[in-house]
Amino acid sequence: MAHTQAFPREMFSVVHPLKDQPEQKCGGGAALAPMAMSRPVRISLLVLRTYLLAMVALVAWRMLAVTVLAHH
Repeated sequence: MAHTQAFPREMFSVVHPLKDQPEQKCGGGAALAPMAMSRPVRISLLVLRTYLLAMVALVAWRMLAVTVLAHH
């Protein structure tokens, strides 16, 4: 039984994003206004930011502790 393709074979050209032509932005390039956020959204984003900063601080603290222990 011969293998048949259900779809015709097409050739696609892959272009790196840095070498591609810039696309026109939506809205004609006008600057967008900041998004309106409700109070719960602001609070949740603040909590997320605090959590991420705490995790980075813990990683930095652990790296510092490991390097100090490695030299003793």
